[in-house]
Amino acid sequence: MTAAVVLVSAACSGGASNSVGSPDLSSLPSSESSADAAATRVEHGPAADSQILLINSTGNLVVVNDDGSDPRLLGSADAQVTSPVWSPDGSRIAWTEVEAAAFGGIDVSLVTANFDGSDPTRIVTPFPSFYSYWDPTSQSVAILGDDPDGVGLAFADADQDGEALQVDVAAPYYLVWDPTGSSLLAHAGNSLRLVIPSGEISDFTIGSGLYQSPGIIGDEGEIIFAEGADPLGELKLGQLGSGEITTLIGYQGNAWLEVDPSGTRVALQSTGRIGTPAEDEADPLAGLDFEVVDRGLDIIEISTGEATRVSDDPAAAYFWSPDGNQLLVAAIETVDGVLWLQWKIWSDGELEAVGDRFQPSSSLGGSVMPFFDQYSLSHSLWAPDGEHFTYAGTDQLGDSGVWVMDTLTGEATLIVEGAVLSFWSPT
Repeated sequence: MTAAVVLVSAACSGGASNSVGSPDLSSLPSSESSADAAATRVEHGPAADSQILLINSTGNLVVVNDDGSDPRLLGSADAQVTSPVWSPDGSRIAWTEVEAAAFGGIDVSLVTANFDGSDPTRIVTPFPSFYSYWDPTSQSVAILGDDPDGVGLAFADADQDGEALQVDVAAPYYLVWDPTGSSLLAHAGNSLRLVIPSGEISDFTIGSGLYQSPGIIGDEGEIIFAEGADPLGELKLGQLGSGEITTLIGYQGNAWLEVDPSGTRVALQSTGRIGTPAEDEADPLAGLDFEVVDRGLDIIEISTGEATRVSDDPAAAYFWSPDGNQLLVAAIETVDGVLWLQWKIWSDGELEAVGDRFQPSSSLGGSVMPFFDQYSLSHSLWAPDGEHFTYAGTDQLGDSGVWVMDTLTGEATLIVEGAVLSFWSPT
């Protein structure tokens, strides 16, 4: 998503195309400036080797081996810790610390450190962060937090002490880094905008659908977003620069979209129509030249718009595996009036249960899963090997904590009792 990027046209069979003006891209960082930035990047320590980052039962931030051994405490034991996240290169961790100030009030900082706790930096932030997101180069962190006017966006240079720069505020606010780490595509308020960490913002006139996080495909300026409202929304493929937009498929109600790591498919979930049709309402799906999926979860081929059904019922959350060959689905099940989640894995056209039912921790179920499409861009439950994943919750016997699931055997192992949140290192 830089000015030097070669933009290509959409080639989707069966889709409807139109053109919408895009912002002036001439002021965006060039490939040369991205190369200059790469040349000045700070070298980090070694990457973690399949480590798990978690918040334990006392609210402290801890890194453990994937069997729960060798726990290492990060940060201050006296501070409230929120928003922990691994850097994409697996070498560093960022988190927010909130502490009581000397004369009342609170002190809020973004802290980063190597995964063993060494070489820490502390960045003062304008608000307590409820979500942090490293850029793809592992040099800076975008943070979201409460602002009097909505949700604030700020950027922090993660390699030195200092202050974060707040550049925007809107509500709601969802975002995705471009592959170079030079800009963000944000679904802010009721449209899309392009945000440069220095504070420059370019607004689009598109992206007003009932969805949360947009997507970016590779480095050729292709974006995925949604438009429209109940009773008809449309999943769109857009081309930055040319402004060409193609409808991939339609849906009804609210939607969540998650692009797979290969950039060839989108996992699209929709709730179905929300409102009640008026008696004299015309059929909103009549005369369309694109398919409209039913309520549930589908895999959409970006090149063709073809849909493959995963589930007829919406899930609590879903996450692509690191190689994009599997989709981890948290299916909702009710047993004797009690709500449970059941992990299922979609692969090769089949959706199969793995392990037993569980109830998520309040941190996983209340903070991560409602915004799973955003968290999927920055955090991973999956292990790098694509054969294991971690989660926090309580099983049917009442045992609670952080678990590791072996997808090959379907066995879940409790590795840290009482822990409430966990994410696997990307390496």
